[in-house]
Amino acid sequence: MSRGKRSSYKMLCTDDVDDERIRQESWTFSDLFQQTSTSDVAISWLAKYKLISNSFQCLICGKPCSIVGYKKGIDGKRWRCRKHNFVRSIRKGSFFENSHLSLTTFIWLMYMWSRDYLHTEMTHETNVCPKSTIDLFRLIRELLERFLEDHPKELDDPPEIGGFDLQTGEPKVVEIDVTTFSRSKPNEKHVKGFCVFGGIERGTDKCFLVPIEHENKEAFEAAIIRWILPGTHIVSDIWAEYLQIDQIEQGIYTHEYIDYENPNDSESHTKNIDRMWPRVKKQLQRKHSIIEGMAVPKIFMRAVETSGTKCRKYPLTGHLHPANNIQESGGDVKP
Repeated sequence: MSRGKRSSYKMLCTDDVDDERIRQESWTFSDLFQQTSTSDVAISWLAKYKLISNSFQCLICGKPCSIVGYKKGIDGKRWRCRKHNFVRSIRKGSFFENSHLSLTTFIWLMYMWSRDYLHTEMTHETNVCPKSTIDLFRLIRELLERFLEDHPKELDDPPEIGGFDLQTGEPKVVEIDVTTFSRSKPNEKHVKGFCVFGGIERGTDKCFLVPIEHENKEAFEAAIIRWILPGTHIVSDIWAEYLQIDQIEQGIYTHEYIDYENPNDSESHTKNIDRMWPRVKKQLQRKHSIIEGMAVPKIFMRAVETSGTKCRKYPLTGHLHPANNIQESGGDVKP
């Protein structure tokens, strides 16, 4: 038994969860609360899901550090090599490293953000000031942007939309449109805005949103080729007439304008994308996102994808916790 105890001091938890299991799991806040209600259980939970290091090697001797109590620290624990007096925070190299929030509060805020809680609700429930929560959500968004750029197929479906229906052989229909996202800044008379081009596939709600810096034919054509598969039947308002979509790359798309003279035509419409814009803008406002920051990834899937009362999760652990890839110089023994 004594050997087992000594070995356990070298690890925060005795098991971890692989990416496939993470994909299959779903959580309610009640589930999460039970797993993270105290600092100790939150630390074990984070190590189990590979969000913090489960073990740490001394940079001087290369041997595993031990977990020791540290009352002065917010987490109550840290890594230590007694022989060389080498110490490290259990947050080292993780998503949480530079935060002054408790791990429990941090986890709860991440959940609330993913579930579209109102900002006032989040600050009330966690007793965290608005500025700190906004900074945290900005960090989360930046990490998700990088994840989507590096792993566009991690959301189970390819990022491109449209193409042909595999069962019927018929072209899929994609509605396209353009809108302006704007954000007023304090003490400024003018509202800063930028153009966003979007498309949505009928029947699936797969979509893309792309910031357009220069509103010209070449920019829109490049976005269409990048995000809409050949063979797609594209429907748009009359604004897109000058794009000559049916002539792109010698006719890889068919194109149709809305027929306002025949309002009873059930196929010629852009109702889906018209409904999408308000939802997207509302979603961003509720998350207190800085809209310009959302332009970085050049692709937005739906801002939050949820099912019923449970939150869908994706295996982002390797990106939230890069500790295993960190290289440090020897001799640095600061906590």
